[in-house]
Amino acid sequence: MKRTPPPTPLWQRPGVIAATLALGTTLVFAPALWCDFLRFDDPDYVTDNPWVREGLSFNSLRHAFTHTQTGNWHPITWCSHLLDAQLFGLRPWGHHLTSVLLHAANAALLFLLLQRLTRQPGRSALVALLFAWHPLRVESVAWVAERKDVLSGLFFLLALGAYVRYAEKASQAARPASKTANGTPAHKPQPSPLDPRPSTLGLILALIFFALGLMSKPMLVTLPLVLGLLDFWPLGRLGRNDAVAEVSPAAGPTRRVWLEKIPFFAIALLAGAVALWTQSRAGALAGVDVLPADARAANALSAVLIYLRKTFWPTDLAVFYPYTGGMKLPALVAAAGLLIALTFVAVQLRRRRPYLLTGWLWFLIMLLPVLGLVQAGSQALADRYTYLPHIGLGIALVWAAGEFADRAPWRRNLFAALAVALALGCAAGTLAQLRHWRNGVTLFERALAVTPDNAFARYNLGIELAAREQLEAARVQFLKAVELDPDHAGAWNNLGLCVARLGRRALAMDCYREALALKPDYPEAHFNLGLALAAEGDAAAAAEHFRAVLQQRPDFAEAHTQLGLALVRLEDFAGAAEHFRHAVRLAADATRHAHLAGALVLLHDPAGAREHYRLALQLEPDRPDILQRLAWLLATHGSPDIRNGAEALQLAERACALSPRTNALLLATLAAALAETGRYDEAVQTSEHSLQLARAEGDSAFVHAEEQRLALYRQQRPFHQP
Repeated sequence: MKRTPPPTPLWQRPGVIAATLALGTTLVFAPALWCDFLRFDDPDYVTDNPWVREGLSFNSLRHAFTHTQTGNWHPITWCSHLLDAQLFGLRPWGHHLTSVLLHAANAALLFLLLQRLTRQPGRSALVALLFAWHPLRVESVAWVAERKDVLSGLFFLLALGAYVRYAEKASQAARPASKTANGTPAHKPQPSPLDPRPSTLGLILALIFFALGLMSKPMLVTLPLVLGLLDFWPLGRLGRNDAVAEVSPAAGPTRRVWLEKIPFFAIALLAGAVALWTQSRAGALAGVDVLPADARAANALSAVLIYLRKTFWPTDLAVFYPYTGGMKLPALVAAAGLLIALTFVAVQLRRRRPYLLTGWLWFLIMLLPVLGLVQAGSQALADRYTYLPHIGLGIALVWAAGEFADRAPWRRNLFAALAVALALGCAAGTLAQLRHWRNGVTLFERALAVTPDNAFARYNLGIELAAREQLEAARVQFLKAVELDPDHAGAWNNLGLCVARLGRRALAMDCYREALALKPDYPEAHFNLGLALAAEGDAAAAAEHFRAVLQQRPDFAEAHTQLGLALVRLEDFAGAAEHFRHAVRLAADATRHAHLAGALVLLHDPAGAREHYRLALQLEPDRPDILQRLAWLLATHGSPDIRNGAEALQLAERACALSPRTNALLLATLAAALAETGRYDEAVQTSEHSLQLARAEGDSAFVHAEEQRLALYRQQRPFHQP
């Protein structure tokens, strides 16, 4: 009688292990929920992005798929931010929660993938745990702008899972049927609903997940090569090795294995071309004149060694690592020699220990797009770049240690103890690192503690301090940033903003001009210099700078507004109205509607002006200045079709009631409204009070005009403008 095998204990079941990993990862990263948004990239991705703040809508979704922002085309990442904005608004904890849950899901998926591939639950769980809890993961999880890491990781693992399902069935189909003693097939395999015949469904799903991953982050372009590594080990579809003899005794034809990768390579090439185009268009790619090829190669070698060091000793982590000149030639030769030696050993042991070759090449190949050989951005390396490459390194190390431990019981006990210690150590390091991500000040102060000569960190710390109104401290950071990097246009621009707020406008203008000398098409510096020139009364020069802003950023509503104000001063009322209309279309608010109404008054379009004043009051019903302007128009305009004394009086009285202090203009408007309704005695008294205030303020032009209006009221005649 056949014995029924005992049931698997609950705690050893893959689903339970995966759920435990996900829960543990969520708990380890739970402090991220108390982190703020940063002013480093988060404004571009969420807090200052009008499309994201709109939440899920047809227009925002269309914009996500049809526009490139931040130098990237990653519409799926934008969709995740849109969904967060829809669900949580601008509450940081909700956005962080999504990233934490995605990372926890990735930990569970990684375990399930490795468990299915190798039937080694212990080793698979340890790889997933070390991947999920390592301190180098903090940057990818705790930084909202790096949602693309955890999201692309999800689709990467789903693509691998779908491909593994397809590959397993393809290998089963490739096995020869068992035969009888005379060489005839013993039986013909019959398809089963539980074990369907090989189909392309798994391959199609893998392609779909791959495309979604690339639309989350283009770093996934190396996935086809990772599939090839899995075909070697543990699938055993490429070549033969001792470790997979029992798992897959019949390797598939090499040609077929690579032919099925052609669609993956085609999608990867397309995504790579799109990424290069968008980054080049955004000015994010550094040319060889800025960073020569030999310097890039040297930095790439250095970065790989630093990533290896931080894997085993994850200290001195920073959000930004500047270029430091790289290693000297002897150190570079030694680094290259070490990497070549490690690769040589993995190749030599490929038959007996194939996991070493798969894991090591996984690590190197997935790092290739971000090693700076094609430099995007100004960082030398970044912790977040290890998110998926670390999986390969974890596989190689854990499987090697597991094989060593399996040779004796005491080694297995030692392996288990070390695994627990490593897990606790990673969790402690991650919790410590998360404290630095509470807000921008703590983050960049930590970066400066680790890399003191970091102009970029000083620049961003200055931005955070300025946002907290710590202007003098911010000024010091911006000044140190330009001392470390005199060519940092952003630091010059923000130094100008800071000193302008400290009342040193002339120095601020010098800073803006320095920024523009370094970067002539810098829209923020043009805008700030335009504001400073407008405040100095030079409307013509200010207008030129606002036009320069709009050449770079035609959708910048405030630049249209400021250009409109400058054109009003230059008496180009038609041009001003055009730019005010642009501003209203881009970002309607009460002030912009009021500016457009004022321009329409000057263009002798009182009906249009009246309409926009009323639109402004719908947005802000308690604005005394807008109430006063509409009341003046309704009380004094020469056309009887526009005048409405009763409404003008109501608006003027409301403006006076809401104004923090009574001024001559408000009283003059109230007097005009009273006269229009025939209440001349009250109009005279109010106008006399207005004159007293105007004389006290020394406004001679206003005094003269109000004296003429007072004379009309005494004659019991209203004041009508021509």
